[in-house]
Amino acid sequence: MDIVKVKYYSETNKSYSEREYSYLSENGLSVGDIVTVPVRDTTARAMVTAVNVPESEVAAFKDKLKVIPTSAPLFEEPVMSYEEYLEALEEDMEEGMESPIDASTYDPISPDNSVAVIRINPRDNPAIVNLQTEIVNLSNYAAFRTIRCDADLTPATDDLALIAKLKKAIKERQDEYVKPIKAHLDEVQSVFKDLLGCLEDIDKTNRDKIAAYRAGQRRRAEEAEALNRQADELARKQAEFSGTGEYTVDTTPIEAPVPVRKVSTGMGTVSTQRVWKWELVDMAQVPEEYKIIDAGKITKVVKAGLRNIPGIRIYDEETLRVSAR
Repeated sequence: MDIVKVKYYSETNKSYSEREYSYLSENGLSVGDIVTVPVRDTTARAMVTAVNVPESEVAAFKDKLKVIPTSAPLFEEPVMSYEEYLEALEEDMEEGMESPIDASTYDPISPDNSVAVIRINPRDNPAIVNLQTEIVNLSNYAAFRTIRCDADLTPATDDLALIAKLKKAIKERQDEYVKPIKAHLDEVQSVFKDLLGCLEDIDKTNRDKIAAYRAGQRRRAEEAEALNRQADELARKQAEFSGTGEYTVDTTPIEAPVPVRKVSTGMGTVSTQRVWKWELVDMAQVPEEYKIIDAGKITKVVKAGLRNIPGIRIYDEETLRVSAR
């Protein structure tokens, strides 16, 4: 059975979709044929855009491909509109992505928006393989290249221009894989970030209240200690003043609760520990090994025209600028 690609016809736009979709075909179809293709429990109009598609391009979802039967008419109107399904699929898939979704799984009443289809394993993508071949060739040319005269600069310039184009092509291919992943990743992370943010706020509220309680306990312990010292000092002075060693001050120690250092429950344990921290007091006194140069800031001012910074050598060097046509 041949593997073909088609583009669906949009009744709304009166045009064919930009994205291609894969099918198995029992017919000897040709590019440009207008056919009726199975979609869920109905049919849709489509135009054949590619034939003899390599199996490697659809290996990941070949078992889900629908078949365009030999008996399929060249074209007949769909039993029902397929516009809603196409619109939903366009929203779910990034531009240029092959769709591994089996149309029979689409439920127009309760679509599953919790599952996304993304492309992975770019090493098996024929387009990526072609890029790798180009890169290997360029690597060989560069390794054996010798530049002895001005004429030798021409092929080197051509290669640099080709490298610039390949960089752009690779970035575009990378975006095809990364952007859909990142879009879904950002949405997922946003949800969990909000959840974790709420928990962090609650966690801080509890920690702050425990810290305030412990700080109050420490203050009471310090006040009790101070009062006990004052009572002892006053008793000593009274004894000296009386000459008999007698005093009337009550020196019974005031007891204050010692801050609890550890609390254990069936759910967990909370304990205290001393953590060393720091804050800047005087930058001039900080040893040199703890000072860090702001490379980004220096680069910015040098590019802006600053040519003199004490302790830093500012110089220029020749670099190549490549423009690809």
